[in-house]
Amino acid sequence: MVEVAFSEELNKKLSAVEANRLSKSGVLKSKKAFYCLDHKCNIQLTCTNWQKDGKRYYFKPSSNSKPHVDGCSMITSEEFKAQNEKDVKDVNESKNTIKNGGYIIIDKYPSRSKTQSTEASKANTSVQNQKNAKLRKKGTNITGTQNQNSHRSSMYSLIQLWKDKNISHDQGFLILNGKNMSLNELFVNLPNCAQQVNGMHILYGKAVITHKNGGPTCFKFCGFNRAILYGNYQHLKKRPATMTIDKHILSGKPVDVYFRGYLQEVDNKLKFLPFNEFLYQDIYIDD
Repeated sequence: MVEVAFSEELNKKLSAVEANRLSKSGVLKSKKAFYCLDHKCNIQLTCTNWQKDGKRYYFKPSSNSKPHVDGCSMITSEEFKAQNEKDVKDVNESKNTIKNGGYIIIDKYPSRSKTQSTEASKANTSVQNQKNAKLRKKGTNITGTQNQNSHRSSMYSLIQLWKDKNISHDQGFLILNGKNMSLNELFVNLPNCAQQVNGMHILYGKAVITHKNGGPTCFKFCGFNRAILYGNYQHLKKRPATMTIDKHILSGKPVDVYFRGYLQEVDNKLKFLPFNEFLYQDIYIDD
């Protein structure tokens, strides 16, 4: 749930309280004509207590199958917890899909502006359908992956699969950019990493987190000194997946950190590069 959203009818940002007031005056007509302000998320939202009084006003996802995307900066810790609980169910569904010979598709959400047109939305769907068609032509079974598609870039779900020792870590049931990949290929332990990592992976290890005012937050991985992971402190504080960061900065103790992206040489220097647009969107602190 979020308290502020983009109004399609008025073409501007509105609070849920203001949207409720305008619904009662007749200025706003549809309770579902709202979208998440995070441009990486932009899911359709519904305003609660439409045209009536209530104790609390907020925006919730219009569809249960389309929650806020992984890394959305707008959701509260309460909603993040609820989404993780839903992801637990999806993990169980993923396990059943794997047992039945199906595949889990990993794909990042497209960058969408708040005024994305219907044509653009259809174009994105068309691209995904073309990818699915290619997979079917190659003999890849994508049946039963619809729930995974709706959470296709969820780090939480993938991390839970990785932790489950009852799931084969060598079986290539993951599909990334149209190619098969196993959990052992997807997850890379940084202390054991001796070279750059081409292609998207989930890099992990214990890290000490530090921060100085005016500078970025630094994640220094134990046993790995070839590169430092940096993140925007203010954005990390807002994201439920990393909002406990102050606790770890103060303790100075190593904590398990996962990063979804690349480790590549840029200008003769090894750097972490994000899967999405910004580094902070692909960092997960496992408390």
